[in-house]
Amino acid sequence: MCKVKIGAKINIQVRAISENPELSRDLTLTALKMHCDDRFVCLENTYCYKDSYNYQLLDECIEEVFQIGPMSFCVKKLRDILNSEPNKLSKCVLEYLEKNATSTTDCLVIKNTGDCLLPDVQKHCDPKFMSMYKQYISLRLYNLACDGRLRYRVPGDEPQNVLNPTNSTEQIEEN
Repeated sequence: MCKVKIGAKINIQVRAISENPELSRDLTLTALKMHCDDRFVCLENTYCYKDSYNYQLLDECIEEVFQIGPMSFCVKKLRDILNSEPNKLSKCVLEYLEKNATSTTDCLVIKNTGDCLLPDVQKHCDPKFMSMYKQYISLRLYNLACDGRLRYRVPGDEPQNVLNPTNSTEQIEEN
């Protein structure tokens, strides 16, 4: 039921934002991910799926609406700079734009790319976007259990903190 009913709402939102990214310009990250959160809660309440699956679906949903919405404005600005003054962009931004912002669930790639893009996002994109960008990177690291703030309910005592395996309780500081 969750996948159908709430999935339809998510698809409508994604389609609307992809057709008109302006719809997302003034949204908070909380408002942007509302339908994603609804599906997550619905799936959690069925007790049919593993935490890791639910959080990965949540991450994919949030990433999709973020990339086609608020991030699209920043990417457009960075591409404009790439076309006019490419030497103003860092190497990682050039690589990011060349790869066409491919999706990943690799914790180290998310962390390193997020950190690397941060100075250029801060310098070239809308100042109001900066806070949302930081929240988004932090949320992705949380949802994928990358940094020790989230521990999936799993049997055994496997290490889950990919970014800092020696101290699973350490949190990544939000800038």
